Amino acid sequence: MVGTIVNTAAICVGTLLGQTVFRRITRDWHRSALQSVGLGVVFIGASTALDAFRHWAIQLVLALVVGNLVGEALRIEDRLQALERRGPGAGSGDDEREGGLAKGFLAATLLFAVGPMAILGGIQDGLGPQPTILFTKSALDGLSAIVLSATLGIGVIFAALPVLAIQGGAALLAAQLAPVMTPDIVAAISGVGGTLITAIGLNMLGATRVRVAALLPAIVLAPLGVWLTHALGWG
Repeated sequence: MVGTIVNTAAICVGTLLGQTVFRRITRDWHRSALQSVGLGVVFIGASTALDAFRHWAIQLVLALVVGNLVGEALRIEDRLQALERRGPGAGSGDDEREGGLAKGFLAATLLFAVGPMAILGGIQDGLGPQPTILFTKSALDGLSAIVLSATLGIGVIFAALPVLAIQGGAALLAAQLAPVMTPDIVAAISGVGGTLITAIGLNMLGATRVRVAALLPAIVLAPLGVWLTHALGWG
């Protein structure tokens, strides 16, 4: 739960800074800061996935391909994007400042608590040993909270509550499943998770437009593929 607690604290601190020190923050500064974080996300994702792909390349690639087909069939990415478009502040002008408690809360919740990094980070936080995904997400969310709170108000700080609930719940569930998680199963989850994190970083840099949410089913399919490989005596 350490990563979730750090992430929650980063949102709170970022909100308070946005309401005080960075009240007149510029969008250019925010864009540059997010690009810097994006570079770190790419590095962490690639390094996390590398070891797993050395041993389970075929299984992980198949999981990503089949997972993408499932994700697109379920329209996961489209549903999340529709949810974001319906969120408060969608289509508002750049000069809008105070949005009230509800608007800031809902807009920040969609950004901080909905997405692959929240799910993957929560799982890694529960399995240990180091919640690197959530540490990186904390930096990203902290920067975003500064900008959101400066434009939408103090309501952004309350988004820390659903983040704590969702990521904490994922961490607790993963911890409960830890006794049945063999090193190979954990490696498969980390391999796919690292790949998705790399894609998120590349998207942040504007280098690609990977539909990351559509690949989420691969997180389940990858360990299943590794388990079948062992069960059939193929590896």
